Amino acid sequence: MIEERRTGVSDTAAGVTLLARIATAHPHITKAWVDAGYRTTAIDHGARLGCGCVRERPRPSS
Repeated sequence: MIEERRTGVSDTAAGVTLLARIATAHPHITKAWVDAGYRTTAIDHGARLGCGCVRERPRPSS
């Protein structure tokens, strides 16, 4: 799912909205990988919706 957002919207706020949309449209999705921009607020929100979020660590530069 791709979501376009305006400037000034934080990753966390957008993440909460996106996870809610995903949970509604695709209840079979139970895991999401997120980057470090997503704070605990979005990750906890995903868990309440039944979608566990795993924060990916940045890959080391080559």
